[in-house]
Order: sequence, then C-alpha cells, then structure tokens
Amino acid sequence: MRRILIVFASLAAMLGLAAAALAASPHFVTGPTATQGTNSVTVTGKVAGLGNVTEATFTLSGSASATYGCFNKGGNHPSATNKEGPTDVSATGTFPVRNGSTTASLTIFLPASTLSCPSGQHTELMSGEITGLTFSGAGIGTVAVEGDFIF
Repeated sequence: MRRILIVFASLAAMLGLAAAALAASPHFVTGPTATQGTNSVTVTGKVAGLGNVTEATFTLSGSASATYGCFNKGGNHPSATNKEGPTDVSATGTFPVRNGSTTASLTIFLPASTLSCPSGQHTELMSGEITGLTFSGAGIGTVAVEGDFIF
C-alpha cells in the first residue's frame, strides 16, 4: 500500500510540473505594433503566457540614420549638412507581469546630431530613417516589426 501511495504521489508531482511547464508559453496577444513620432518609433505589444513571474524584460533593436542641417531664423539652409549613422539603436525595458501577461512599450530614437552650427543658426533634422526593427525577450524569441520608418 505504501508503494502505491509513493507511485501516485510521484505521478501527481510530475503532472503538476508538466502543467506548469505548459502554462509558460509566451506569445503576442496584440502587436507588436509600431507608431512613428517626430524623431522616434514606439513599439507596443501585449504578451501572454508568461507563467508565474513578476516581471518580463524585452528589447527593441534596429538601425537608424539621420541627416541634420544648419538653418537660419528665416528658415533657409545656408550651411553644411551632417549625416549621423547608420548606427545600431536599441531600447530595453522590464515590465510588471500580472496573471501571466504584460504590455510592453519601447521607444527608439534617431541618432542625435553632432553638427555645430555657426552663430545665428540652429540644427534641424532634414531626413532620417529607422529600419530593421526587431522585438525580443521573455521567451517570445525575436519578432520582426513591420515597416521601415522615414522621417
């Protein structure tokens, strides 16, 4: 009788572990979706199936380049331009998990200008692009984000 109880207890423990392993199957419920800002792209997605954890970490990665110019108060472009990039860009964040799911939102920016304008002029973004975005982390693998973003 004792052996039977040990066998049943062992089976119950194994089934419990198998159920816990199956419960953690991360996947997107919505997204990832991208929104273009003035000089940035924000990617948001709701991930479920994270299991019994309190937080999850995600990374948004891609490539970015930008061209800046010097402009005077009249809006004219009398001086040089300066191209920044292409450079690898990324953002990482940790988000709280509740009931096995979380919503992650990460933003990456165009590279900043290193252009120094003459007196009486200021730097403005003339063009830029963010391409090849991927969203990864918390067991979801690496997911390509649709679109290239032109500024």
